[in-house]
Amino acid sequence: MQIGDIVKYTNTGTVGKIIAEKEQDGAMWYQLDITQLFYHYSALVPAEESEYRVFDQEKSLKDKLDDAEAVRKEFEDMVKDLVDVTPSGAG
Repeated sequence: MQIGDIVKYTNTGTVGKIIAEKEQDGAMWYQLDITQLFYHYSALVPAEESEYRVFDQEKSLKDKLDDAEAVRKEFEDMVKDLVDVTPSGAG
């Protein structure tokens, strides 16, 4: 394995590109671009390029902001509906 290889983390199926490597206590560790985490060499296997999806952090953040805005709007609508309810009682 070397920097630039596409690999799969066997425990979760995460596929990423190796962007860094380090040796610690005689074992090799490889950092993946998708998570920015280091993985022990024994937990990585070669992956097909077709399995690799480039993570667009900017798009992901935009999607999360859009989702948050939708939740905020739904909450405001619920509060409006509650305020518009006219209390009535039998008495």
